Parts: sequence; C-alpha cells; structure tokens
Amino acid sequence: MAAARRPPPTGTPGHDSFAGDRVRGWAVLALILGAAVATQVSAVVLPFFSDDYLFLDQVRFRSLPAALLSPDPLGNFVRPVGRQLWFWGLSRLGESPALAHALNLALFLGVVALLFAITRRLAGTRAAAIAAGVIALHYAADVPVRWVSGCQDLLAILGALADGDIGAHFPPSDPKWKGASSDRFLRSRCSPRRRWR
Repeated sequence: MAAARRPPPTGTPGHDSFAGDRVRGWAVLALILGAAVATQVSAVVLPFFSDDYLFLDQVRFRSLPAALLSPDPLGNFVRPVGRQLWFWGLSRLGESPALAHALNLALFLGVVALLFAITRRLAGTRAAAIAAGVIALHYAADVPVRWVSGCQDLLAILGALADGDIGAHFPPSDPKWKGASSDRFLRSRCSPRRRWR
C-alpha cells in the first residue's frame, strides 16, 4: 500500500494553493509596506539637496530632446532616465520637493513589493517577509527616498527586479547560450530587435 502524500508545509516555495496562504502573504506585504511608509513619510517635507539642484538646473527651460541630449552635469555616468528625464519631468511639474520625495517613496515601495514577490515565489512567505522587511526598515533605506537624486538607484533596482530571472531569458538548457560570454548576453538584452514581453 502506497503511503499517502502529505502537502508541503505552509511557507515553502511554490506552496500557495490555499486561499489563506495568499491572504496571509498579502497581509504580510501590506504590513511591511505600511511600516516602510511610517518610517519614510517624513521625507516628503524635506527640501532638495545638493545634486538635486544641479540636475534641475541642467534641464530647466529646455525641451525634452535638448534635456536628454545634454551632457550629464556630473560626467560620471550616463543616466538619461534617472537624471535628465526624471528631473525634466519634475521641472515641468513645478519643481516641488514634496512631489519628488513622494515619487521616490513610491519607487521605494515598488522595490520592496517586487522583492517580496520574487522571494516569496522562490523561497516562501517567511523568507519574503525577512528580505522585504530588512530592505524596507534598514537604517540606510532613507537615503534614496530623502535625496531626490536617489531616484536613479531606485529606478535601476526596480527595473532589474521587474526584468525577471536571467535564467528565464537565457535558459541553461539552451545550447545557444552554453559557454557564451557576458557581453553576448548584454547585447542580446539591449538589441533594438528584442521583443518585450
């Protein structure tokens, strides 16, 4: 007589078959996001800081194409979305530091939520709660929220998390990618012919 199969314990990877597990996962995420908002909401009343003024000056009174084509004011990185486009948009919306900090807080919450979702899918609700909680409540988490220029880092992290698992894009079972150099992966992802999913 074959032994009866027991379902995996709650909180293990891929085990969200019961409605209660799903509700519990959403409740945990809501609690973490609420704690993040409670600890970061004071940033909304802060002014712009150092580099923020430099980036605003770079795009103020310019058209969008002129702002995107303008050289980076610091010259250390090319970040047309995180610097020129983001600050051009802020300049068109009245250069409000409160709005800028609120947008950064929204990006930060998006990062925490995506991290929770990815970790939960891979390792279960408990691991997701730990990962998202550490990021949401870390003592240095306020830097990208309080400093408007931190949007560059938040956008980069959000984009990386949203792009998904590298193994889904380049499956190890596909002989086309066996032994391929990293620049080939990069060219494949940045190709203008790439189809977005």
